[in-house]
Amino acid sequence: TFFLDLTGIELHQYLGIAAAGIVLLHLFTHWKWVVKVTTRIFKKTPGRVRLYYLLDWLLFLSIIIITITGVWISTWLKILIPNYMALLSVHILSSITGLLLLVAKLGLHWKYFAALLGTMRVSLRIKSRLALDPSAMKSGPNYSRRDALKTIGLISTMSIFGLLKAV
Repeated sequence: TFFLDLTGIELHQYLGIAAAGIVLLHLFTHWKWVVKVTTRIFKKTPGRVRLYYLLDWLLFLSIIIITITGVWISTWLKILIPNYMALLSVHILSSITGLLLLVAKLGLHWKYFAALLGTMRVSLRIKSRLALDPSAMKSGPNYSRRDALKTIGLISTMSIFGLLKAV
């Protein structure tokens, strides 16, 4: 959705609504975690969980602002807005903020993405090795600092392109 000149305004609006839908689906998928942490947030809760919780709420707030301002300024409703540029600025700033928060969230969950990428890579290797030697399969994934840097680098590179385009 950050590449408005590639998508055009109409597709941008549809992608924005789809992104909001994906966020809601993600929220409902993790609803038990949200309820569990909400009930324990002021009790003994690890700092990392509190950080995830705060980051998720800030990200959710930015998505709400992006969606509301996006629908308000959309070509679908054709609302006459007296201060259109101010609302557009709020939409763009909340989009940039949301992207930065998303990058932080993805960076904090780098092990998940390293595991996902590693599983895909390992499955390709296993197929080729097993054809020659069935004992070539290793047990359990091993994640190194290099895996973390590759994963965070990939996520950051994609995000930088979006940020540069948004700015």
